Amino acid sequence: MQDGLWDGSGILPASEMAIEDVNNHPDILTNYELRMVWNNSKCAHGPTIRSLFHQIYSEPTKLMILGAGCSSQTSTIAETVPPWNLVQVSHASSAPGLDDRVKYPLLFKVHPSEKVTNVARAALMQKFGWKRAALLYTDDGSFNAIMADLQKVFEQNNITVIVSDTFSDDPKHALQNIKRKDGRIIIAAAFEDNARKILCE
Repeated sequence: MQDGLWDGSGILPASEMAIEDVNNHPDILTNYELRMVWNNSKCAHGPTIRSLFHQIYSEPTKLMILGAGCSSQTSTIAETVPPWNLVQVSHASSAPGLDDRVKYPLLFKVHPSEKVTNVARAALMQKFGWKRAALLYTDDGSFNAIMADLQKVFEQNNITVIVSDTFSDDPKHALQNIKRKDGRIIIAAAFEDNARKILCE
């Protein structure tokens, strides 16, 4: 973790091991040698774009991009790379909007969409007979899309969303709003730093 955000530190050694396995296998990508040049996008748009253009305009020529780990940066890259015909593989992004093959034709995801998780959330609510829920999430493009999809799934399953509230840095006012509406079941979506703030409030 870095500044409360997932830093992807485990991805680098895993990627290096995978590249070594592919390069050592005689039946995979014969006559090719994979090499990796990496940067850390830090789950932020500025470093993501800076790293992307640095890699595009630096030797050697890149054929593929692995990442980003955060959905909002994955969409930034996926919208930018088509003119360079770069295939992008994301290992951790799960925002439902990334499933749009027309908008993101060169993006391939290993991680399933949060839509799958939303169906499971509705099933859990039904299993326990819970009919009302509050949604609380950080105001981030990927969390907004996930929670918008969750509201649709809940509506289809006759589960009432009593309040859907966002926050940027401090969840106090959003949680007070949920308490005023007698919210007992709260479904939250946030990175670790903000999730801690929610739980400690």
